[in-house]
Amino acid sequence: MEWPARSPDLNPIEHLWDYLGREVAALNPPPRSLHELKQGLLCVWSSLPIPVSDNLINSMGNRCRQCIQVPPCLLIQMPRFGKQFKMYPRIIPSQYLDITDVLEDSPRQCSICGQVAEYECKECYGQFGEGLDSIAFCQKCMDKSHSHKKRTRHRSVKLSIPPEFRMLKDHTPVPRIYMELFAVVCIETSHYVCFVKCGSGPDAPWCFFDSMADRKGEQNGYNIPEVVPFADLRWWLSEEGMNFLLSAKDDKVLPEITRRLLCDAYMCMYQSPDVMMYR
Repeated sequence: MEWPARSPDLNPIEHLWDYLGREVAALNPPPRSLHELKQGLLCVWSSLPIPVSDNLINSMGNRCRQCIQVPPCLLIQMPRFGKQFKMYPRIIPSQYLDITDVLEDSPRQCSICGQVAEYECKECYGQFGEGLDSIAFCQKCMDKSHSHKKRTRHRSVKLSIPPEFRMLKDHTPVPRIYMELFAVVCIETSHYVCFVKCGSGPDAPWCFFDSMADRKGEQNGYNIPEVVPFADLRWWLSEEGMNFLLSAKDDKVLPEITRRLLCDAYMCMYQSPDVMMYR
């Protein structure tokens, strides 16, 4: 297929081809063999800062599909495949996930002036900020930004503003909609472990569950599971913890349970307590 791809209706393989095409085109000098291509891409990916899970959603750009309404639960699979391939050596799960810009009928904020957005232009992704909030514009900013010769051919779509909010848009700020992290599933080879939040809200405690913490017997034996509290999880996911991780390059300095959380994360699970009350 031709590159770069422009259609938002691509299948996953076409999106992967489009993504790789952009990465390869940016390599300097251009790779002359598969080995040079692999090394070049690994250098680019390894030089990126430690990603957090909400940045992974924002990085999807125009490949992101919108939700019709706030889901009670949302599962996000991390960019890794088994033990052989990890796009990032560490991933920090965000304690709260802002899903405002992936909701179809939710009010959104103009990426330039902050007023209520009326249009979305996926081709402007990353030009007026970072993430999915960079593609929303009010009428005035849409006209001004797209009068530039580089953006005159951009195709925008009109956003749906809920009628009840349209009446109040000049008197109230655009609300942000968040989901909270309640579980992280981690895997190393075929050994799954899980971090689970015991309750709701910022002060709820966390525990670590290992279904294969110990074993009794050999071939006909059985695994012995274990559940232990993990009070330090909130610190590791805080700004202070992230600053420590940026300076600690060697994973061996991390406590064992913390290393499992940050280096082996496979799936992050988020919930909306308000929606779960009635759905």
